[in-house]
Amino acid sequence: MEQGCTRILLVEDNPGDARLLQAFLAEVGASRFELTHVETLGDGLKRLVEQQFDVILLDLSLPDSHGLDTVARMHQAASDKPIVVLTGLNDEVVALEAVRKGAQDYLVKGQIDSTLLLRAMRYAIERKRINIELEKLNELKNQLLGMAAHDLRNPLAVVKTCSDFLLEPVGQNLPAEKKTDFMRRIKRNADFMLKLIDDLLDVSRIESGKLVLDLKPVDITALIKRNIEMNGMLARGKEIELSFRHNGPVPRVQADGARLEQVLNNLISNAIKFSESGTSIDVGVRTENSNLVISVRDQGQGIPADELDKLFKPFARTSVRSTAGERSTGLGLAISRKIVQAHQGRIWAESGVSKGSTFHFAIPVACGPDPRGNCTGRD
Repeated sequence: MEQGCTRILLVEDNPGDARLLQAFLAEVGASRFELTHVETLGDGLKRLVEQQFDVILLDLSLPDSHGLDTVARMHQAASDKPIVVLTGLNDEVVALEAVRKGAQDYLVKGQIDSTLLLRAMRYAIERKRINIELEKLNELKNQLLGMAAHDLRNPLAVVKTCSDFLLEPVGQNLPAEKKTDFMRRIKRNADFMLKLIDDLLDVSRIESGKLVLDLKPVDITALIKRNIEMNGMLARGKEIELSFRHNGPVPRVQADGARLEQVLNNLISNAIKFSESGTSIDVGVRTENSNLVISVRDQGQGIPADELDKLFKPFARTSVRSTAGERSTGLGLAISRKIVQAHQGRIWAESGVSKGSTFHFAIPVACGPDPRGNCTGRD
Protein backbone atom coordinates (compact mmCIF):
# COMPACT_ATOMS: atom_id res chain seq x y z
CA MET A 1 0.00 0.00 0.00
CA GLU A 2 2.99 2.30 0.19
CA GLN A 3 3.31 2.55 -3.59
CA GLY A 4 0.70 3.57 -6.15
CA CYS A 5 -2.95 4.24 -5.51
CA THR A 6 -5.07 1.86 -3.41
CA ARG A 7 -8.54 1.36 -4.89
CA ILE A 8 -11.17 1.00 -2.16
CA LEU A 9 -14.78 -0.08 -2.45
CA LEU A 10 -16.75 1.25 0.53
CA VAL A 11 -20.17 -0.37 1.04
CA GLU A 12 -21.81 1.74 3.74
CA ASP A 13 -25.38 3.04 3.92
CA ASN A 14 -24.80 5.57 6.72
CA PRO A 15 -23.70 8.91 5.15
CA GLY A 16 -22.12 10.08 8.41
CA ASP A 17 -19.97 6.95 8.77
CA ALA A 18 -18.98 7.18 5.10
CA ARG A 19 -17.88 10.83 5.48
CA LEU A 20 -15.90 9.95 8.59
CA LEU A 21 -14.02 7.18 6.79
CA GLN A 22 -13.29 9.55 3.92
CA ALA A 23 -11.91 12.07 6.41
CA PHE A 24 -9.63 9.44 7.94
CA LEU A 25 -8.28 8.56 4.50
CA ALA A 26 -7.69 12.26 3.80
CA GLU A 27 -5.63 12.49 6.99
CA VAL A 28 -3.14 9.90 5.74
CA GLY A 29 -3.05 11.27 2.18
CA ALA A 30 -6.08 11.43 -0.10
CA SER A 31 -3.94 11.05 -3.24
CA ARG A 32 -2.93 7.57 -2.09
CA PHE A 33 -6.51 6.28 -2.32
CA GLU A 34 -9.26 6.00 -4.90
CA LEU A 35 -12.54 5.58 -3.01
CA THR A 36 -15.78 4.32 -4.55
CA HIS A 37 -18.76 4.59 -2.19
CA VAL A 38 -22.06 2.69 -2.57
CA GLU A 39 -24.89 2.26 -0.09
CA THR A 40 -26.20 -1.25 -0.85
CA LEU A 41 -24.70 -4.69 -1.30
CA GLY A 42 -26.36 -4.96 -4.71
CA ASP A 43 -24.62 -1.81 -5.91
CA GLY A 44 -21.34 -3.06 -4.46
CA LEU A 45 -21.60 -6.35 -6.31
CA LYS A 46 -22.37 -4.46 -9.51
CA ARG A 47 -19.30 -2.23 -9.10
CA LEU A 48 -17.10 -5.31 -8.64
CA VAL A 49 -18.03 -6.37 -12.16
CA GLU A 50 -17.33 -2.93 -13.59
CA GLN A 51 -14.18 -1.91 -11.70
CA GLN A 52 -11.05 -3.34 -10.09
CA PHE A 53 -10.50 -2.87 -6.35
CA ASP A 54 -7.64 -3.62 -3.97
CA VAL A 55 -9.73 -3.81 -0.78
CA ILE A 56 -13.39 -3.76 0.28
CA LEU A 57 -14.70 -1.95 3.38
CA LEU A 58 -18.01 -3.66 4.12
CA ASP A 59 -20.71 -2.61 6.57
CA LEU A 60 -22.52 -5.61 8.03
CA SER A 61 -25.95 -3.96 8.16
CA LEU A 62 -27.21 -2.74 4.79
CA PRO A 63 -30.67 -2.06 3.36
CA ASP A 64 -30.57 -5.20 1.20
CA SER A 65 -28.46 -7.49 3.41
CA HIS A 66 -27.74 -7.98 7.09
CA GLY A 67 -25.17 -9.63 9.32
CA LEU A 68 -22.91 -12.48 8.33
CA ASP A 69 -24.89 -13.15 5.17
CA THR A 70 -23.49 -9.85 3.86
CA VAL A 71 -19.93 -11.14 4.24
CA ALA A 72 -20.75 -14.52 2.73
CA ARG A 73 -22.35 -12.97 -0.36
CA MET A 74 -19.54 -10.48 -0.87
CA HIS A 75 -16.87 -13.17 -0.45
CA GLN A 76 -18.66 -15.41 -2.93
CA ALA A 77 -18.65 -12.61 -5.51
CA ALA A 78 -15.10 -11.42 -4.78
CA SER A 79 -13.16 -14.36 -3.31
CA ASP A 80 -9.87 -12.85 -4.49
CA LYS A 81 -10.45 -9.46 -2.78
CA PRO A 82 -9.56 -8.64 0.85
CA ILE A 83 -12.60 -7.63 2.94
CA VAL A 84 -12.53 -5.47 6.07
CA VAL A 85 -15.85 -5.69 7.93
CA LEU A 86 -17.35 -2.57 9.56
CA THR A 87 -19.60 -3.29 12.51
CA GLY A 88 -21.38 -1.08 15.02
CA LEU A 89 -21.12 -3.74 17.72
CA ASN A 90 -17.98 -4.65 19.61
CA ASP A 91 -18.94 -8.30 19.36
CA GLU A 92 -15.89 -10.51 19.04
CA VAL A 93 -17.95 -13.63 18.30
CA VAL A 94 -19.61 -11.95 15.31
CA ALA A 95 -16.29 -10.51 14.16
CA LEU A 96 -14.53 -13.89 14.27
CA GLU A 97 -17.42 -15.52 12.45
CA ALA A 98 -17.11 -12.83 9.77
CA VAL A 99 -13.46 -13.80 9.33
CA ARG A 100 -14.51 -17.43 8.94
CA LYS A 101 -16.99 -16.33 6.27
CA GLY A 102 -14.18 -14.75 4.23
CA ALA A 103 -13.24 -11.38 5.77
CA GLN A 104 -9.59 -10.62 6.54
CA ASP A 105 -10.19 -8.13 9.37
CA TYR A 106 -12.89 -6.12 11.15
CA LEU A 107 -13.25 -2.62 12.57
CA VAL A 108 -15.71 -1.41 15.22
CA LYS A 109 -17.37 1.87 14.33
CA GLY A 110 -16.72 4.49 16.97
CA GLN A 111 -13.26 3.05 17.65
CA ILE A 112 -11.78 3.74 14.22
CA ASP A 113 -9.10 6.35 13.58
CA SER A 114 -6.90 6.98 10.54
CA THR A 115 -4.02 4.84 11.82
CA LEU A 116 -6.27 1.89 12.66
CA LEU A 117 -8.07 2.12 9.31
CA LEU A 118 -4.83 2.25 7.34
CA ARG A 119 -3.33 -0.66 9.28
CA ALA A 120 -6.47 -2.82 8.86
CA MET A 121 -6.49 -2.30 5.09
CA ARG A 122 -2.75 -2.94 4.79
CA TYR A 123 -2.95 -6.15 6.83
CA ALA A 124 -6.07 -7.31 4.98
CA ILE A 125 -4.38 -6.89 1.59
CA GLU A 126 -1.25 -8.72 2.75
CA ARG A 127 -3.22 -11.54 4.42
CA LYS A 128 -5.26 -12.04 1.26
CA ARG A 129 -2.13 -12.09 -0.90
CA ILE A 130 -0.56 -14.75 1.34
CA ASN A 131 -3.78 -16.78 1.43
CA ILE A 132 -4.01 -16.78 -2.37
CA GLU A 133 -0.37 -17.89 -2.63
CA LEU A 134 -0.97 -20.67 -0.10
CA GLU A 135 -4.06 -21.81 -2.00
CA LYS A 136 -2.05 -21.95 -5.23
CA LEU A 137 0.74 -23.90 -3.53
CA ASN A 138 -1.77 -26.29 -2.01
CA GLU A 139 -3.42 -26.79 -5.38
CA LEU A 140 -0.01 -27.40 -6.97
CA LYS A 141 0.88 -29.85 -4.17
CA ASN A 142 -2.34 -31.80 -4.72
CA GLN A 143 -1.77 -31.75 -8.46
CA LEU A 144 1.81 -32.98 -8.09
CA LEU A 145 0.82 -35.70 -5.64
CA GLY A 146 -1.94 -36.93 -7.94
CA MET A 147 0.32 -36.98 -10.98
CA ALA A 148 3.21 -38.53 -9.05
CA ALA A 149 0.96 -41.30 -7.73
CA HIS A 150 -0.20 -41.95 -11.29
CA ASP A 151 3.37 -42.01 -12.65
CA LEU A 152 4.63 -44.25 -9.83
CA ARG A 153 1.85 -46.81 -10.14
CA ASN A 154 3.05 -48.50 -13.35
CA PRO A 155 6.76 -48.87 -12.48
CA LEU A 156 5.85 -50.08 -8.99
CA ALA A 157 3.59 -52.69 -10.57
CA VAL A 158 6.44 -53.84 -12.82
CA VAL A 159 8.86 -54.09 -9.87
CA LYS A 160 6.33 -56.05 -7.80
CA THR A 161 5.36 -58.39 -10.64
CA CYS A 162 8.96 -59.16 -11.57
CA SER A 163 10.00 -59.61 -7.93
CA ASP A 164 7.07 -61.89 -7.17
CA PHE A 165 7.83 -64.02 -10.22
CA LEU A 166 11.53 -64.35 -9.38
CA LEU A 167 10.67 -65.44 -5.84
CA GLU A 168 8.35 -68.19 -7.04
CA PRO A 169 9.75 -71.69 -7.73
CA VAL A 170 9.23 -71.32 -11.49
CA GLY A 171 11.12 -68.02 -11.43
CA GLN A 172 14.04 -69.43 -9.49
CA ASN A 173 14.47 -72.13 -12.14
CA LEU A 174 14.69 -69.62 -15.00
CA PRO A 175 17.87 -69.54 -17.13
CA ALA A 176 20.42 -66.94 -15.98
CA GLU A 177 19.77 -64.78 -19.06
CA LYS A 178 16.05 -64.55 -18.27
CA LYS A 179 16.74 -63.73 -14.62
CA THR A 180 19.10 -60.96 -15.71
CA ASP A 181 16.39 -59.56 -18.00
CA PHE A 182 13.94 -59.43 -15.07
CA MET A 183 16.55 -57.73 -12.89
CA ARG A 184 17.18 -55.13 -15.60
CA ARG A 185 13.46 -54.37 -15.72
CA ILE A 186 13.40 -53.95 -11.94
CA LYS A 187 16.44 -51.65 -12.00
CA ARG A 188 15.14 -49.59 -14.93
CA ASN A 189 11.83 -48.95 -13.19
CA ALA A 190 13.49 -48.35 -9.82
CA ASP A 191 15.80 -45.76 -11.45
CA PHE A 192 12.79 -43.99 -12.93
CA MET A 193 10.99 -43.90 -9.58
CA LEU A 194 14.10 -42.58 -7.81
CA LYS A 195 14.45 -39.84 -10.45
CA LEU A 196 10.80 -38.91 -10.06
CA ILE A 197 11.14 -38.70 -6.27
CA ASP A 198 14.33 -36.60 -6.58
CA ASP A 199 12.52 -34.24 -8.98
CA LEU A 200 9.53 -33.98 -6.64
CA LEU A 201 11.84 -33.08 -3.76
CA ASP A 202 13.47 -30.43 -5.95
CA VAL A 203 10.06 -28.98 -6.84
CA SER A 204 9.11 -28.96 -3.16
CA ARG A 205 12.32 -27.13 -2.20
CA ILE A 206 11.89 -24.61 -5.00
CA GLU A 207 8.22 -23.87 -4.37
CA SER A 208 8.81 -23.45 -0.61
CA GLY A 209 11.62 -20.98 -1.27
CA LYS A 210 14.33 -23.32 0.05
CA LEU A 211 16.43 -23.46 -3.12
CA VAL A 212 19.73 -21.86 -2.04
CA LEU A 213 22.49 -21.50 -4.62
CA ASP A 214 26.14 -22.26 -3.83
CA LEU A 215 27.69 -19.48 -5.91
CA LYS A 216 31.29 -19.94 -7.02
CA PRO A 217 33.33 -19.14 -10.16
CA VAL A 218 32.33 -21.73 -12.76
CA ASP A 219 34.29 -22.76 -15.86
CA ILE A 220 31.40 -23.18 -18.29
CA THR A 221 33.56 -24.78 -20.99
CA ALA A 222 34.69 -27.52 -18.61
CA LEU A 223 31.13 -27.96 -17.32
CA ILE A 224 29.76 -28.45 -20.84
CA LYS A 225 32.53 -30.87 -21.85
CA ARG A 226 31.97 -32.91 -18.69
CA ASN A 227 28.23 -33.07 -19.35
CA ILE A 228 28.73 -34.11 -22.97
CA GLU A 229 31.07 -36.88 -21.86
CA MET A 230 28.51 -38.02 -19.26
CA ASN A 231 25.75 -38.21 -21.90
CA GLY A 232 28.07 -39.58 -24.60
CA MET A 233 27.30 -43.25 -23.93
CA LEU A 234 23.55 -42.56 -24.10
CA ALA A 235 24.01 -40.74 -27.41
CA ARG A 236 26.25 -43.43 -28.89
CA GLY A 237 23.68 -46.05 -27.92
CA LYS A 238 21.27 -44.34 -30.33
CA GLU A 239 24.01 -43.54 -32.92
CA ILE A 240 23.61 -39.81 -32.29
CA GLU A 241 26.55 -37.43 -32.67
CA LEU A 242 26.94 -35.12 -29.66
CA SER A 243 29.26 -32.14 -30.17
CA PHE A 244 30.32 -28.89 -28.53
CA ARG A 245 31.01 -25.83 -30.66
CA HIS A 246 32.18 -22.39 -29.52
CA ASN A 247 34.27 -19.53 -30.82
CA GLY A 248 36.89 -17.92 -28.64
CA PRO A 249 37.31 -17.96 -24.87
CA VAL A 250 34.23 -18.39 -22.67
CA PRO A 251 34.14 -16.21 -19.54
CA ARG A 252 33.69 -17.78 -16.12
CA VAL A 253 30.45 -17.04 -14.33
CA GLN A 254 29.56 -16.77 -10.67
CA ALA A 255 26.99 -19.55 -10.37
CA ASP A 256 26.01 -22.82 -8.76
CA GLY A 257 27.87 -25.26 -10.99
CA ALA A 258 25.98 -28.35 -9.82
CA ARG A 259 22.62 -26.71 -10.53
CA LEU A 260 23.71 -25.46 -13.97
CA GLU A 261 24.94 -28.97 -14.73
CA GLN A 262 21.48 -30.23 -13.72
CA VAL A 263 19.88 -27.85 -16.26
CA LEU A 264 22.32 -28.75 -19.04
CA ASN A 265 22.00 -32.49 -18.38
CA ASN A 266 18.23 -32.19 -18.61
CA LEU A 267 18.41 -30.37 -21.97
CA ILE A 268 20.96 -32.76 -23.48
CA SER A 269 19.26 -35.94 -22.25
CA ASN A 270 15.90 -34.63 -23.53
CA ALA A 271 17.47 -33.91 -26.94
CA ILE A 272 18.75 -37.51 -27.05
CA LYS A 273 15.36 -38.93 -26.01
CA PHE A 274 13.50 -37.14 -28.79
CA SER A 275 16.09 -37.56 -31.59
CA GLU A 276 16.26 -40.33 -34.17
CA SER A 277 19.35 -42.44 -34.79
CA GLY A 278 21.85 -40.96 -37.22
CA THR A 279 21.15 -37.35 -36.27
CA SER A 280 23.31 -34.87 -34.35
CA ILE A 281 22.99 -32.67 -31.28
CA ASP A 282 25.06 -29.49 -30.98
CA VAL A 283 25.78 -27.70 -27.72
CA GLY A 284 26.88 -24.10 -28.15
CA VAL A 285 27.83 -21.19 -25.92
CA ARG A 286 28.09 -17.50 -26.68
CA THR A 287 28.16 -14.15 -24.92
CA GLU A 288 25.26 -11.84 -25.69
CA ASN A 289 25.28 -8.39 -24.13
CA SER A 290 26.05 -9.11 -20.46
CA ASN A 291 24.75 -12.69 -20.57
CA LEU A 292 26.23 -16.08 -21.27
CA VAL A 293 23.87 -18.09 -23.50
CA ILE A 294 24.08 -21.89 -23.67
CA SER A 295 22.11 -23.65 -26.42
CA VAL A 296 21.27 -27.28 -27.16
CA ARG A 297 20.12 -27.85 -30.75
CA ASP A 298 18.79 -31.17 -32.04
CA GLN A 299 17.49 -32.51 -35.36
CA GLY A 300 14.52 -34.20 -33.74
CA GLN A 301 10.83 -34.22 -34.44
CA GLY A 302 10.21 -30.67 -33.28
CA ILE A 303 7.38 -29.38 -31.12
CA PRO A 304 4.10 -27.88 -32.40
CA ALA A 305 4.04 -24.11 -31.90
CA ASP A 306 0.84 -24.21 -29.86
CA GLU A 307 2.46 -26.60 -27.38
CA LEU A 308 5.62 -24.60 -26.63
CA ASP A 309 4.01 -22.84 -23.66
CA LYS A 310 3.51 -26.22 -21.94
CA LEU A 311 7.20 -27.09 -21.87
CA PHE A 312 8.23 -25.51 -18.60
CA LYS A 313 5.16 -26.43 -16.54
CA PRO A 314 5.25 -29.35 -14.05
CA PHE A 315 4.04 -32.64 -15.55
CA ALA A 316 2.98 -30.90 -18.75
CA ARG A 317 3.70 -33.12 -21.73
CA THR A 318 3.53 -32.36 -25.44
CA SER A 319 2.24 -34.64 -28.19
CA VAL A 320 5.85 -35.49 -29.15
CA ARG A 321 7.00 -38.94 -28.03
CA SER A 322 10.51 -40.21 -27.33
CA THR A 323 12.03 -42.18 -30.21
CA ALA A 324 13.05 -45.30 -28.27
CA GLY A 325 10.40 -45.48 -25.57
CA GLU A 326 12.45 -43.49 -23.02
CA ARG A 327 10.47 -42.24 -20.05
CA SER A 328 10.34 -38.77 -18.54
CA THR A 329 9.18 -37.55 -15.14
CA GLY A 330 7.66 -34.42 -16.69
CA LEU A 331 9.42 -32.22 -14.13
CA GLY A 332 12.89 -31.66 -15.57
CA LEU A 333 12.15 -28.54 -17.62
CA ALA A 334 10.03 -26.99 -14.85
CA ILE A 335 12.93 -27.47 -12.40
CA SER A 336 15.43 -26.14 -14.96
CA ARG A 337 13.37 -22.99 -15.40
CA LYS A 338 13.33 -22.34 -11.65
CA ILE A 339 17.09 -22.91 -11.38
CA VAL A 340 17.82 -20.52 -14.25
CA GLN A 341 15.47 -17.92 -12.79
CA ALA A 342 17.24 -18.21 -9.42
CA HIS A 343 20.39 -17.18 -11.32
CA GLN A 344 18.47 -14.12 -12.61
CA GLY A 345 18.43 -15.69 -16.06
CA ARG A 346 15.86 -17.03 -18.48
CA ILE A 347 15.26 -20.22 -20.45
CA TRP A 348 13.30 -20.65 -23.67
CA ALA A 349 12.77 -22.94 -26.66
CA GLU A 350 12.58 -22.50 -30.42
CA SER A 351 11.03 -25.31 -32.43
CA GLY A 352 8.80 -26.35 -35.28
CA VAL A 353 7.37 -29.67 -36.44
CA SER A 354 10.02 -31.63 -38.40
CA LYS A 355 12.51 -28.79 -37.85
CA GLY A 356 14.13 -29.92 -34.62
CA SER A 357 14.33 -27.94 -31.39
CA THR A 358 16.78 -25.55 -29.80
CA PHE A 359 16.69 -24.89 -26.07
CA HIS A 360 18.56 -21.86 -24.75
CA PHE A 361 19.28 -20.58 -21.28
CA ALA A 362 21.00 -17.31 -20.44
CA ILE A 363 22.57 -16.21 -17.16
CA PRO A 364 24.43 -12.98 -16.29
CA VAL A 365 28.18 -13.16 -16.84
CA ALA A 366 28.71 -11.18 -13.63
CA CYS A 367 26.51 -11.87 -10.66
CA GLY A 368 26.69 -12.05 -6.90
CA PRO A 369 24.63 -13.53 -4.08
CA ASP A 370 21.68 -11.84 -2.45
CA PRO A 371 20.98 -12.48 1.27
CA ARG A 372 19.15 -15.74 0.37
CA GLY A 373 22.14 -17.06 -1.56
CA ASN A 374 20.56 -16.50 -4.96
CA CYS A 375 22.13 -14.59 -7.79
CA THR A 376 21.71 -10.86 -8.41
CA GLY A 377 23.03 -9.28 -11.59
CA ARG A 378 25.63 -6.54 -11.46
CA ASP A 379 26.17 -3.88 -14.08
